[in-house]
Amino acid sequence: FLLAALVLSLILPRSSQYIKWIVSAGLAQVSEFSFVLGSRARRAGVISREVYLLILSVTTLSLLLAPVLWRAAITRPHLPTLAVHIEGTEAFEP
Repeated sequence: FLLAALVLSLILPRSSQYIKWIVSAGLAQVSEFSFVLGSRARRAGVISREVYLLILSVTTLSLLLAPVLWRAAITRPHLPTLAVHIEGTEAFEP
């Protein structure tokens, strides 16, 4: 999440900085695919057992923290209309 937010803050123009929080929170939720990639890489002998266990640990933490990060991202003080839109009650007004 933090790495994605950092990279997006460098890439996005200043006027679109609010998007980095939403994109970063969204990327944090796709970590379950890491289980599949990690197990395949371990079975193929591409990564060691230690690296596989590290992938499992980081992926588990990411899955546990994803809802918290998502809620924090959509309730940022400068994103009130976006938070309302994501909740599904009003139209998006950046």
